[in-house]
Amino acid sequence: MKNYLAVDIGGSYIRYIAVIEEDEFRGKAITKNIDIVSFLSVLIERYGIEKMVVSLAGQVFDGFIIASPNVDITNSFDFSGYFRSKYNIEVMLENDLNCAAVAEAGYFDAENIAVVYSGSGIGAGVVDNGKIIRGFRNLALELGHIPYKKAPFRCGCGKNNCLELFASSSGIKKWLKLKGADEGFTLNEISLDPELKWIADQYKEALVFGVSVVITLFNPEVVVLGGGIIKSNEWLLNYVKQKLPEFALNVSLEGVNIEISQLEDGSLEGARILAEGRFDES
Repeated sequence: MKNYLAVDIGGSYIRYIAVIEEDEFRGKAITKNIDIVSFLSVLIERYGIEKMVVSLAGQVFDGFIIASPNVDITNSFDFSGYFRSKYNIEVMLENDLNCAAVAEAGYFDAENIAVVYSGSGIGAGVVDNGKIIRGFRNLALELGHIPYKKAPFRCGCGKNNCLELFASSSGIKKWLKLKGADEGFTLNEISLDPELKWIADQYKEALVFGVSVVITLFNPEVVVLGGGIIKSNEWLLNYVKQKLPEFALNVSLEGVNIEISQLEDGSLEGARILAEGRFDES
Protein backbone atom coordinates (compact mmCIF):
# COMPACT_ATOMS: atom_id res chain seq x y z
CA MET A 1 0.00 0.00 0.00
CA LYS A 2 1.20 3.49 -0.84
CA ASN A 3 2.20 5.95 1.85
CA TYR A 4 -1.01 7.92 2.34
CA LEU A 5 -2.39 10.93 4.12
CA ALA A 6 -6.03 11.05 5.27
CA VAL A 7 -7.22 14.51 6.30
CA ASP A 8 -10.42 15.98 7.72
CA ILE A 9 -10.76 19.76 7.36
CA GLY A 10 -13.59 21.02 9.55
CA GLY A 11 -14.76 24.42 10.65
CA SER A 12 -12.94 24.11 13.98
CA TYR A 13 -10.07 21.66 13.46
CA ILE A 14 -7.97 20.01 10.79
CA ARG A 15 -7.05 16.43 11.72
CA TYR A 16 -4.87 13.98 9.86
CA ILE A 17 -3.49 10.46 9.80
CA ALA A 18 -0.27 9.76 7.89
CA VAL A 19 0.43 6.07 7.28
CA ILE A 20 3.99 5.30 6.24
CA GLU A 21 4.64 1.59 5.71
CA GLU A 22 3.91 0.14 9.18
CA ASP A 23 3.96 3.45 11.05
CA GLU A 24 1.06 5.79 11.75
CA PHE A 25 1.25 9.46 12.67
CA ARG A 26 -1.67 11.60 13.84
CA GLY A 27 -2.06 15.31 14.36
CA LYS A 28 -4.52 18.16 14.85
CA ALA A 29 -4.48 21.93 14.40
CA ILE A 30 -7.00 24.75 14.78
CA THR A 31 -8.32 25.44 11.29
CA LYS A 32 -8.50 29.22 11.54
CA ASN A 33 -4.86 29.48 12.65
CA ILE A 34 -3.26 27.93 9.55
CA ASP A 35 -2.91 28.24 5.80
CA ILE A 36 -4.41 24.92 4.76
CA VAL A 37 -2.54 24.49 1.47
CA SER A 38 0.82 25.21 3.14
CA PHE A 39 -0.05 22.91 6.06
CA LEU A 40 -0.82 19.99 3.74
CA SER A 41 2.28 20.69 1.66
CA VAL A 42 4.45 20.37 4.76
CA LEU A 43 2.85 17.01 5.63
CA ILE A 44 3.27 15.65 2.10
CA GLU A 45 6.94 16.57 2.06
CA ARG A 46 7.60 15.43 5.64
CA TYR A 47 6.13 11.97 5.21
CA GLY A 48 6.82 11.29 1.53
CA ILE A 49 3.11 10.96 0.77
CA GLU A 50 2.05 9.17 -2.42
CA LYS A 51 -1.72 9.37 -1.97
CA MET A 52 -3.91 11.93 -0.17
CA VAL A 53 -7.64 11.80 0.60
CA VAL A 54 -9.17 14.95 2.04
CA SER A 55 -12.55 15.30 3.72
CA LEU A 56 -13.72 18.93 3.59
CA ALA A 57 -16.61 20.69 5.32
CA GLY A 58 -17.96 22.25 2.16
CA GLN A 59 -19.18 21.70 -1.37
CA VAL A 60 -16.70 19.85 -3.58
CA PHE A 61 -16.89 18.41 -7.08
CA ASP A 62 -14.37 16.73 -9.37
CA GLY A 63 -11.43 17.84 -7.24
CA PHE A 64 -12.58 21.47 -7.02
CA ILE A 65 -13.66 23.31 -3.87
CA ILE A 66 -16.90 24.98 -4.94
CA ALA A 67 -17.50 26.68 -1.60
CA SER A 68 -16.71 26.12 2.06
CA PRO A 69 -18.57 28.67 4.21
CA ASN A 70 -17.02 27.57 7.52
CA VAL A 71 -13.43 27.11 6.31
CA ASP A 72 -11.07 29.86 5.15
CA ILE A 73 -9.99 28.46 1.81
CA THR A 74 -10.34 29.77 -1.73
CA ASN A 75 -13.61 28.95 -3.49
CA SER A 76 -13.54 27.56 -7.05
CA PHE A 77 -10.04 26.23 -6.29
CA ASP A 78 -8.69 23.20 -8.19
CA PHE A 79 -7.53 21.58 -4.97
CA SER A 80 -6.75 18.13 -6.35
CA GLY A 81 -5.15 19.51 -9.50
CA TYR A 82 -2.84 21.74 -7.48
CA PHE A 83 -1.42 18.92 -5.37
CA ARG A 84 -1.27 16.44 -8.26
CA SER A 85 0.70 18.91 -10.31
CA LYS A 86 3.04 19.98 -7.52
CA TYR A 87 3.79 16.56 -5.99
CA ASN A 88 2.75 13.98 -8.61
CA ILE A 89 0.56 12.15 -6.11
CA GLU A 90 -2.94 10.66 -6.13
CA VAL A 91 -5.49 13.07 -4.64
CA MET A 92 -9.14 12.59 -3.72
CA LEU A 93 -11.26 15.45 -2.37
CA GLU A 94 -14.58 14.49 -0.78
CA ASN A 95 -17.34 16.14 1.22
CA ASP A 96 -16.94 15.53 4.96
CA LEU A 97 -20.42 14.08 5.49
CA ASN A 98 -19.99 11.68 2.59
CA CYS A 99 -16.82 10.50 4.31
CA ALA A 100 -18.65 10.20 7.62
CA ALA A 101 -21.41 8.17 5.97
CA VAL A 102 -18.80 5.75 4.59
CA ALA A 103 -17.25 5.31 8.04
CA GLU A 104 -20.55 4.91 9.88
CA ALA A 105 -21.80 2.42 7.27
CA GLY A 106 -18.77 0.29 8.05
CA TYR A 107 -19.12 0.67 11.81
CA PHE A 108 -22.82 -0.24 11.87
CA ASP A 109 -22.53 -2.73 8.99
CA ALA A 110 -25.43 -1.01 7.24
CA GLU A 111 -26.27 -0.82 3.53
CA ASN A 112 -28.80 1.98 4.07
CA ILE A 113 -27.59 4.60 6.54
CA ALA A 114 -27.84 8.35 7.06
CA VAL A 115 -25.59 10.54 9.18
CA VAL A 116 -26.48 13.95 10.60
CA TYR A 117 -23.57 15.77 12.19
CA SER A 118 -24.05 19.04 14.09
CA GLY A 119 -20.90 20.98 14.93
CA SER A 120 -19.58 24.20 13.40
CA GLY A 121 -22.23 23.57 10.75
CA ILE A 122 -24.89 20.91 10.26
CA GLY A 123 -24.72 18.44 7.41
CA ALA A 124 -25.90 15.04 6.30
CA GLY A 125 -24.67 12.14 4.24
CA VAL A 126 -26.43 9.02 3.00
CA VAL A 127 -25.23 5.62 1.84
CA ASP A 128 -28.09 3.86 0.03
CA ASN A 129 -27.69 0.26 -1.04
CA GLY A 130 -23.96 0.58 -0.51
CA LYS A 131 -23.53 3.74 -2.59
CA ILE A 132 -23.06 7.37 -1.59
CA ILE A 133 -25.95 9.58 -2.69
CA ARG A 134 -24.13 12.38 -4.53
CA GLY A 135 -26.46 14.23 -6.88
CA PHE A 136 -25.57 15.83 -10.22
CA ARG A 137 -22.49 17.74 -8.96
CA ASN A 138 -21.80 15.95 -5.67
CA LEU A 139 -24.00 18.52 -3.88
CA ALA A 140 -26.74 16.26 -2.52
CA LEU A 141 -27.58 16.39 1.19
CA GLU A 142 -26.57 20.02 1.84
CA LEU A 143 -28.82 19.87 4.88
CA GLY A 144 -27.43 23.01 6.52
CA HIS A 145 -28.52 25.15 3.59
CA ILE A 146 -32.13 24.11 3.15
CA PRO A 147 -34.57 26.98 3.86
CA TYR A 148 -35.85 26.86 7.42
CA LYS A 149 -36.63 30.22 9.07
CA LYS A 150 -35.41 33.76 8.53
CA ALA A 151 -32.71 35.02 10.89
CA PRO A 152 -31.51 38.61 11.50
CA PHE A 153 -28.07 37.70 10.09
CA ARG A 154 -26.63 35.69 7.24
CA CYS A 155 -25.14 32.25 6.82
CA GLY A 156 -21.66 31.85 5.34
CA CYS A 157 -23.37 30.96 2.04
CA GLY A 158 -25.00 34.40 1.94
CA LYS A 159 -28.60 33.42 2.74
CA ASN A 160 -30.51 34.38 5.89
CA ASN A 161 -32.86 31.41 6.19
CA CYS A 162 -30.54 28.37 6.34
CA LEU A 163 -31.10 25.58 8.84
CA GLU A 164 -27.44 26.00 9.82
CA LEU A 165 -28.25 29.39 11.38
CA PHE A 166 -30.31 27.53 14.00
CA ALA A 167 -28.82 24.02 14.29
CA SER A 168 -25.04 24.54 14.56
CA SER A 169 -22.47 26.05 16.89
CA SER A 170 -21.77 28.84 14.38
CA GLY A 171 -25.48 29.65 14.41
CA ILE A 172 -25.68 29.56 18.21
CA LYS A 173 -22.73 31.97 18.41
CA LYS A 174 -24.50 34.39 16.08
CA TRP A 175 -27.61 34.36 18.28
CA LEU A 176 -25.53 34.86 21.44
CA LYS A 177 -23.66 37.75 19.84
CA LEU A 178 -26.96 39.33 18.81
CA LYS A 179 -28.06 39.27 22.45
CA GLY A 180 -24.71 40.54 23.75
CA ALA A 181 -23.97 37.26 25.53
CA ASP A 182 -20.73 35.28 25.81
CA GLU A 183 -20.29 33.41 22.53
CA GLY A 184 -18.39 30.69 24.39
CA PHE A 185 -21.43 29.48 26.34
CA THR A 186 -22.14 25.77 25.92
CA LEU A 187 -25.55 24.37 25.02
CA ASN A 188 -26.05 23.23 28.62
CA GLU A 189 -25.14 26.66 29.97
CA ILE A 190 -27.55 28.32 27.57
CA SER A 191 -30.29 25.86 28.56
CA LEU A 192 -29.92 26.86 32.23
CA ASP A 193 -30.01 30.61 31.58
CA PRO A 194 -33.61 31.91 31.72
CA GLU A 195 -32.81 34.76 29.32
CA LEU A 196 -31.03 32.56 26.76
CA LYS A 197 -32.88 29.26 27.06
CA TRP A 198 -34.89 30.04 23.92
CA ILE A 199 -31.66 29.82 21.88
CA ALA A 200 -31.12 26.25 23.10
CA ASP A 201 -34.78 25.42 22.49
CA GLN A 202 -34.66 26.65 18.89
CA TYR A 203 -31.43 24.69 18.34
CA LYS A 204 -33.11 21.48 19.51
CA GLU A 205 -36.17 22.04 17.36
CA ALA A 206 -34.04 22.80 14.30
CA LEU A 207 -31.96 19.67 14.90
CA VAL A 208 -35.07 17.48 15.08
CA PHE A 209 -36.42 19.13 11.94
CA GLY A 210 -33.18 18.37 10.08
CA VAL A 211 -33.14 14.73 11.17
CA SER A 212 -36.82 14.36 10.25
CA VAL A 213 -36.19 15.72 6.74
CA VAL A 214 -33.42 13.19 6.15
CA ILE A 215 -35.54 10.29 7.45
CA THR A 216 -38.61 11.30 5.45
CA LEU A 217 -36.71 11.84 2.20
CA PHE A 218 -34.28 8.90 2.30
CA ASN A 219 -35.89 6.23 4.51
CA PRO A 220 -32.61 4.96 6.04
CA GLU A 221 -32.38 1.84 8.18
CA VAL A 222 -29.91 3.54 10.54
CA VAL A 223 -29.48 7.22 11.42
CA VAL A 224 -26.26 8.24 13.17
CA LEU A 225 -26.03 11.54 15.05
CA GLY A 226 -22.59 13.05 15.48
CA GLY A 227 -20.54 16.23 15.42
CA GLY A 228 -19.14 18.34 18.23
CA ILE A 229 -22.40 19.56 19.74
CA ILE A 230 -24.07 16.16 19.77
CA LYS A 231 -21.00 14.30 21.05
CA SER A 232 -20.78 16.84 23.93
CA ASN A 233 -24.50 16.53 24.68
CA GLU A 234 -25.45 12.89 24.19
CA TRP A 235 -28.77 13.52 25.94
CA LEU A 236 -29.83 14.98 22.59
CA LEU A 237 -30.27 11.41 21.29
CA ASN A 238 -33.26 10.76 23.54
CA TYR A 239 -34.63 14.24 22.86
CA VAL A 240 -34.51 13.66 19.10
CA LYS A 241 -36.13 10.21 19.44
CA GLN A 242 -38.90 11.64 21.59
CA LYS A 243 -39.68 14.56 19.25
CA LEU A 244 -39.26 12.90 15.84
CA PRO A 245 -42.87 11.62 15.61
CA GLU A 246 -44.02 15.25 15.62
CA PHE A 247 -41.92 16.00 12.52
CA ALA A 248 -41.11 12.92 10.41
CA LEU A 249 -43.51 10.82 8.38
CA ASN A 250 -44.60 8.08 10.78
CA VAL A 251 -44.25 5.19 8.33
CA SER A 252 -40.69 6.35 7.55
CA LEU A 253 -39.84 6.11 11.26
CA GLU A 254 -40.91 2.49 11.56
CA GLY A 255 -37.92 0.25 12.23
CA VAL A 256 -35.35 3.07 12.05
CA ASN A 257 -32.43 2.65 14.44
CA ILE A 258 -31.13 6.03 15.70
CA GLU A 259 -27.69 6.02 17.28
CA ILE A 260 -24.93 8.33 18.53
CA SER A 261 -21.69 8.04 16.59
CA GLN A 262 -19.08 5.95 18.38
CA LEU A 263 -16.26 7.14 16.11
CA GLU A 264 -13.80 9.75 17.34
CA ASP A 265 -13.89 11.47 13.94
CA GLY A 266 -16.17 9.83 11.42
CA SER A 267 -15.10 12.08 8.55
CA LEU A 268 -11.41 11.35 9.12
CA GLU A 269 -12.10 7.63 9.42
CA GLY A 270 -14.06 7.77 6.17
CA ALA A 271 -11.15 9.49 4.43
CA ARG A 272 -8.90 6.73 5.70
CA ILE A 273 -11.23 4.02 4.40
CA LEU A 274 -11.27 5.68 0.98
CA ALA A 275 -7.48 6.00 1.00
CA GLU A 276 -7.16 2.29 1.70
CA GLY A 277 -9.70 1.36 -0.98
CA ARG A 278 -12.02 -0.35 1.50
CA PHE A 279 -15.27 1.18 0.20
CA ASP A 280 -16.54 -0.32 -3.03
CA GLU A 281 -19.52 1.40 -4.68
CA SER A 282 -19.56 -0.87 -7.73
